[in-house]
Amino acid sequence: MHQFFEPKSIAVVGAGIDRTSLGALLLNNIIKTFKGPVYPVNPNYDAIYGLRCYPSIGSVPQDIDLALVITPAHTVPPIVEDAVLKGVKGLIIESAGFGEVGEEGRRLEERIRDIIKGTSLRIWGPNCMGIVDVKKGHIFSFMSPQISHGLRSGSVSLVVQSGMLSAGFLVELSSQRFVGISKACSIGNRLDVDECDVLEYLLNDPETEAVALYLESIIRPAHFLELTRTTKKLIVLLRGGRTKGGKRAAVSHTASISRSGKLEREILKHSGIILAKDFQEMAEIANSLVLLPLNPSKNRVGIITFSGGAGILSTDLLEERGFVVPRLSKEDKKAMEKLFPKWMSPSNPVDLFPAFASFGPHQAIFHAFEVLVKGNSVDLIFLHYFAGLYGEFEQLSAMKNLSNTYGKPLFIWAIGLKEGLDGFKEKAFSLGIPVFSELSRAADCLLACLKRKEGIDLSQIPNPKALDQTEDESRVIGTPHPDKTTHVLDTPKSKRLLEQYEIPYVDEKIVTSWEEILSFKDEKGFPLVLKGIAPNITHKTEHGLVVKGIRNEVELKEAFLNVLEKLGGKGKVLVQVELNSPYELIVGFLRDQHWGPVVMLGMGGILVEFVRDVAFAPADLDFDGVLNLMKRLKASWLFEGARNVPPIDKPSLVKLVLEILKMGLMNDKIMEIELNPVLLVAQERSRFLKPVAVDHRVLAFPSHGDEIL
Repeated sequence: MHQFFEPKSIAVVGAGIDRTSLGALLLNNIIKTFKGPVYPVNPNYDAIYGLRCYPSIGSVPQDIDLALVITPAHTVPPIVEDAVLKGVKGLIIESAGFGEVGEEGRRLEERIRDIIKGTSLRIWGPNCMGIVDVKKGHIFSFMSPQISHGLRSGSVSLVVQSGMLSAGFLVELSSQRFVGISKACSIGNRLDVDECDVLEYLLNDPETEAVALYLESIIRPAHFLELTRTTKKLIVLLRGGRTKGGKRAAVSHTASISRSGKLEREILKHSGIILAKDFQEMAEIANSLVLLPLNPSKNRVGIITFSGGAGILSTDLLEERGFVVPRLSKEDKKAMEKLFPKWMSPSNPVDLFPAFASFGPHQAIFHAFEVLVKGNSVDLIFLHYFAGLYGEFEQLSAMKNLSNTYGKPLFIWAIGLKEGLDGFKEKAFSLGIPVFSELSRAADCLLACLKRKEGIDLSQIPNPKALDQTEDESRVIGTPHPDKTTHVLDTPKSKRLLEQYEIPYVDEKIVTSWEEILSFKDEKGFPLVLKGIAPNITHKTEHGLVVKGIRNEVELKEAFLNVLEKLGGKGKVLVQVELNSPYELIVGFLRDQHWGPVVMLGMGGILVEFVRDVAFAPADLDFDGVLNLMKRLKASWLFEGARNVPPIDKPSLVKLVLEILKMGLMNDKIMEIELNPVLLVAQERSRFLKPVAVDHRVLAFPSHGDEIL
């Protein structure tokens, strides 16, 4: 990848003379920003802008590290062949008219893939805007130099799949100048070089501290996850195409929820990626991650404001995200008293409006900041500032120095008159202080910083088969059977499989007569549950095939006859002991065709698809990994016990999840496993609730269902 970012020589194929043409814009950018040899290539000219022009890449006598191509799509394959023969190391195809326009364009891409197969030539694009390296000043793109010259140099690198959208992002960054950019990479159709190649380079780039990506798809999920989970650099992702529906109906709750986009979001978050909702949030979070090195254990925020209302709103926004806006300590309150009239007691948020008249805005802010940064009440400080009314904020530099000295990060919400606001933001940025235009955005970015990760050492995680998949030619993880349809294993077979892995399960029996039901009743007693089992019915409750709370023989007989009638002679009857449980869980395994084997844990029962309080993770979990999965549920507080409900036996639940995971990984013909519901049942001589499954579903590839047992 070095040939794309640090070439020693560049050829521009399609270079032009007309200064409004893309070929001329591209050549001009290279001439003005690249210090090495530049070779225009165009058979229609002998020279362009004082440089000798060559009819083809092959006719250039010198070696070429990188060639940039901006010619019509149909002319590109011969150019690629010429580049292969010449020994060019890298080719950036900025031309459009390929796979994004239809079948003919896709055929051109396939032809190019065939040409470079087995060669050392790497291709970037097509249909892209190339590379802008702000640190080095390089513009390997036909975009207007005014855009790139407006970018502020910094430590955030941008990777964008879309061509024109990348230009739009850069225009926004150039006009607002609120993020420092290291490199901006438009990767286009990803014919060869993809997001993993670029990300791997940037994660090893000393000039990049955080990476912000806009992607509409991820070609190599396994490698992408490995990169993100093993780096200590910070990654923010804006995902396009999040609402596209699944292409086939889901037969289980696990599959239904996964295809809603929940699985992808959970997998990405589990790997330490921070997800953004829009471009500005993506950029501001990335910038904040660089500027705010927060400690996750320190979440106490001191707020300095000019408005009581803004202080209240900030408190709400921060505490909703897990921060604490604490009371001031006695010492800090005493040190703050001189700023306040006798009728007003210092508190957090620190409302300085009355102090502005007596001390002046800047002096009042500085004193309040000094008390908080030196005191013991808070860990970080959120300043509200109205720019443009009070002259230059001369104390800002001293505040930044105090922030660094005492290890208490400073971040600012600023509003005000445009001229004063722009100047204030410029000064704050030069000092490395993040400034936000919206209170909610500031709170979101602060939360992202608090959740920053330290990198995961995959070598320490037992991983029998989770990501050990062979990539096919399309480079999509997973090895689905050629017959991608599945069928539900019959209950006796799947139940034997659960028993093999020692999954705790309710006492039950499949019965064929009234006498068998009575025998089960005599052995187990009441209350009981009756269920109808039929081959083509996966959700029994929706078909009226579940009868609970049976407490006598009359109710039992009525339920038995009712279930038999609904089955119409095409199923079986299952009788179970009824268990009491304060709430229900779902545990699932899914062999996803894109992300590979994954595990799911969540709040279960018949409302699972409506509540959707579930968490997914790749199948490389160990004991601690399952504990972390449990913590990601919104209702995880229930596991500790609440309102006379005992706490859960966490080791037992972890063991159940790991056994389901093992069952899925060790049987590669299994597509899905679902335990729903899993009840939490009180045990004798134990104050903890233990998990017991009361219903399940196992999906297998149809031609291999008999091979699982």
